[in-house]
Amino acid sequence: MVVASPRNILLTGLPRGGSCAAGALIDGLPDTVCLNAPNWHTGIASKLRKSLPFGKWLLGDFYWQRRQLLAQIPVSDLRAGDGTPLFDGLRDPRRIADSTDAPQTMEFTRPGLSEDFILCMRHHALYTAALPTLLEFGHFRIIAVIRNPVDILLSWQHTPALMLAPSDQHGLSAMWPQAHKVTASDMPALDKMAQLAELFFQRYHEWQEHIDIVKYEHFVQNPLSVSHLFDMGKPPANASNIVAP
Repeated sequence: MVVASPRNILLTGLPRGGSCAAGALIDGLPDTVCLNAPNWHTGIASKLRKSLPFGKWLLGDFYWQRRQLLAQIPVSDLRAGDGTPLFDGLRDPRRIADSTDAPQTMEFTRPGLSEDFILCMRHHALYTAALPTLLEFGHFRIIAVIRNPVDILLSWQHTPALMLAPSDQHGLSAMWPQAHKVTASDMPALDKMAQLAELFFQRYHEWQEHIDIVKYEHFVQNPLSVSHLFDMGKPPANASNIVAP
């Protein structure tokens, strides 16, 4: 169990692997906020293009977002219209979308937070790409959500454009050259997906002594298991709203 910097959490995992649902459960814990794939993180990553400057910037963003939330200044996030967290960024019927079905952010506040509340931010490919460097900072507790690879590949086949988009969109080209090589290759789409999934699992296996690994199948069956990561006995709010990716 990783215990360093328990109040600053990076949540990552395989795309369509359940990290969004895990983030929603974490957001429902007492004195806790989990931001869902902040879009400004991918924008900054594409400009900086290196994991070290991105990690330094991320330290500052954690401080900034924490101060904003404590001051009751609205923070932008991908949430349902009532401010509750999404359990699936693509299929949750409560999500806000524009006329092209692109997800839209909303501004929300969280009253009653203590000075040392838990702040979590979720990104799958981006934080995984920068994982080795982010671990060097020793500032974040990092949680990775994994899922049965067969289910992962089946889900990816329904959203090939999402998985095989230009790698800069996911912050991979400079931070994770192996993944960029796969996405930029001319191999068949299913082969790309299989190799990408393998890279994700290899990365988590390589760094397993320094991160917490959570199985999607376990917390779906028992949402309370997510709270056990933080030694909390109270079930996350709205735990019954999980939508399987």
